[in-house]
Amino acid sequence: MLSLLNLTITLIDIALLLYVCTAIPSSHRSGQGRSIFLVALLFGMAYDNLVVAAGNWFIGEPWFTPVSMMRFYCHVLTLPFLSLFTYSIIREAGLALGQSKVFLMLSLLVTLSTLIYGISHELVGLQLVETSQLGIQRMTNANGSAPIATIVTNLFTIILSAYLWRKTGWKVLCLGSMFIFVVNAVAAGKPWGFIAGNLVEIVFVLSLIITHQNITTNRYPAKQVTA
Repeated sequence: MLSLLNLTITLIDIALLLYVCTAIPSSHRSGQGRSIFLVALLFGMAYDNLVVAAGNWFIGEPWFTPVSMMRFYCHVLTLPFLSLFTYSIIREAGLALGQSKVFLMLSLLVTLSTLIYGISHELVGLQLVETSQLGIQRMTNANGSAPIATIVTNLFTIILSAYLWRKTGWKVLCLGSMFIFVVNAVAAGKPWGFIAGNLVEIVFVLSLIITHQNITTNRYPAKQVTA
């Protein structure tokens, strides 16, 4: 039953990916960059859920371990760019902070730092072990340390999206960021945590898509465009 849920989430991810590719115009370079990020993020999410859904049938196959490793590569190499996604939103909203070179450098620093940390601590020497939780067999990282890069990126996004909310009244991105952060924190280490994480990712990525679409199509409900 839960494998079917993962498969359903995969189909939702694919549907959202196709929506981003076809329904959101991105004439500006910044909008195109955000669309590329969303496509990469949704591809990784769809791939992750599809592999997890296939675990009960193929976990004993020799090719399943390298296929499962790609789940971690997709996550580590994509998520850090969420910081630049949020920077782009603030910049295109016309807020003074988005025009600051110091803010740009800070966003780049957070992105590069979390990317390098994720590669060095989560991908280098990556070892997977078989895990069975709630009747689902899947491969997990043998190193059970906290995902520091993900936590830092989420916190940075929450802070910036709260600033966006305060200055423009647009709260979707902030609420989505806080929601996924709280749910993942509560679910960490729980047997059902990976299911909760996959479900809340849908809510979070919807907040990203809605925010991206509104600002890209000039329907951004800004109340104020000053720092």
